[in-house]
Formats: sequence, structure tokens, C-alpha cells
Amino acid sequence: MIDAGRRYNQREVARVLNRLGELQPRTPNAPLTRNELQSVATEAGLDVSQLDTALATVDTDDKCRAHSLGLRLFVVARRELDGTLNQTKLESALGVINRSVGVIGQHQLSENELSWFGHHVTVSVTVTDARISIQIEERFRHTAQTRLALALGSGVPTVAAIGAIAGPAGWVLGLIPLGVYGLVRNRHRQHIYATESRLEQLATTLAQRLAA
Repeated sequence: MIDAGRRYNQREVARVLNRLGELQPRTPNAPLTRNELQSVATEAGLDVSQLDTALATVDTDDKCRAHSLGLRLFVVARRELDGTLNQTKLESALGVINRSVGVIGQHQLSENELSWFGHHVTVSVTVTDARISIQIEERFRHTAQTRLALALGSGVPTVAAIGAIAGPAGWVLGLIPLGVYGLVRNRHRQHIYATESRLEQLATTLAQRLAA
């Protein structure tokens, strides 16, 4: 029996709501806006002061999981720290970004926000309630598509042609071009790892500069 008088803390409320969602019939539900999400969380007794951070995290995690035939399309680095922003700090951060990425990108700068874009890299620095958020992402959509086109464009037609001309034995030889895809995938993965390391270092440097 469930005790109707029992009181649940915030962590338990979140778990109950999550479980309740899992138990709902598998029918399409109307998507919620940010304000609707805030209302639901407020009614559930949850602290909504970090709602925007949570929403940004969901979007970022989705990007990190985005793949095209096995090739990742995004790399993201994040930092959060206590503090405030001013023009001097943000101009210093702008210089760090330009030097790290290697290009003078397009940017928008205000007293408490910096948005920067250049060379497939996007940097966002914002502050909310004395909490600085840094997010850096680099896209690989075109790189992945180009590498896939080179690998699959050369491999698949060759396999079909050899198989048609030489029979079953030809298919064995035809698998060789498909190995190109494996090499391309490994090279792309190495590029991803190197980029992750570079963006994490940039995020750390920006955090140190903005905390000063």
C-alpha cells in the first residue's frame, strides 16, 4: 500500500516522473516548449534556475551522438564556473579563440556575452546568475560526407563491376576497395580525438582567463 501522506524529496520526484513517463502508453505526445517544461518542473517542485543549462546539455548531447554511417559529425567541449563577465575579459577571451582556432572569426560581443564563429567552430560564452557558461563545438558534417563519398563512391561500383565480370571470386577482390572505408573511418576517428583534445584545452584556457 502507498502511504498517501508520504512526502517525496526533489530527487525522488524526478525519479517518479521519469518512471511515470516510461509507464505511459507508447503513443505520440505533443512536444513541449521551454515555458511548458518550466511549468511542469515547477509544479513538480523542481528548481528551474538551471533549466536553460539542462536544455543546452540535452542539445549538446544529441549533437555529440550525431553520426553519418559511423562517422561523428560534432565535437563539443563545455565549462561552467562562478563569476561575472565584462568587456575586458571577453575581449581577452576573443583573442584566445582567434589564436587557438587559427583564424579571425566573425563575432558578436556585448558586456556579458560573446558569440564567435569561424572555420567550422562555434564558441559561446554567457553568464546567468553569476554563473559563466562556455560551450565550444566543431562540426564535421562536410568532412564526413566528403570522406564517405570518396570511400563508398570508389568502393561500391568497383565491387559490383568485379562481381559481375569475374563471378564469386571477383567479389573477394572487390572487397579491397571497401577496406578504404575502414581506413577513412579510422582516420576520421583520429581527427575527432585530436579535435576533442584541442577544444578541451581551449575550454580550459578560456575558463582560466575568464576566472581571473
